[in-house]
Amino acid sequence: MNPAERKTFFQFRLILSGLILIICLTLFYLSRKQKNSSLHPISVAPTSFEFLPPSKQFSISELPWKKDVFSQKISKGSVTYINYWAEWCEPCLKEIPFLQNLSKSHKNLDVIFVNVDNKDDRKKAQFFWKKNISVGQSYYSSDKKKILQFTRGLPYHQIYNQDKKLVMHFTKTVDKKSVKLMNFLKKLTFK
Repeated sequence: MNPAERKTFFQFRLILSGLILIICLTLFYLSRKQKNSSLHPISVAPTSFEFLPPSKQFSISELPWKKDVFSQKISKGSVTYINYWAEWCEPCLKEIPFLQNLSKSHKNLDVIFVNVDNKDDRKKAQFFWKKNISVGQSYYSSDKKKILQFTRGLPYHQIYNQDKKLVMHFTKTVDKKSVKLMNFLKKLTFK
């Protein structure tokens, strides 16, 4: 490499290093800003079945979408399982039969399906509801943006205990192989 090429290569590496540093600092700043934001008590949903310790459990009335009709349907005395789904989300659609069977097999479990499709897709979602959802209650969320702000995607799940406290939330597809979830629900519904 001649001296002119070396100089150009060095300048390129210097500029590239500077850009990488700026990107890293920006990401660090944004992550710190998000952590320090205490507007809502709920953290971003994990992608595994994690139980919330009592200090992190809270009521749905503390959530930003508390005015949605479905949030007022959580009844004290029974366990409530809320499934957030969209018509375009294939994993969401695949797990609905499992969730309906779950509702049938646990008498003390209320399953609520909340659709977060755009208004343009609402008719498709309503058609899907009528055709495929026979157990549980179905609602359309008016606060889709606020709900999706706390997830890593869909399907998103919330489980409330008999005292209407959120005890688990996660973003993950569930099925009959979800042993940890099934054991947790058995404990909750047999109390």
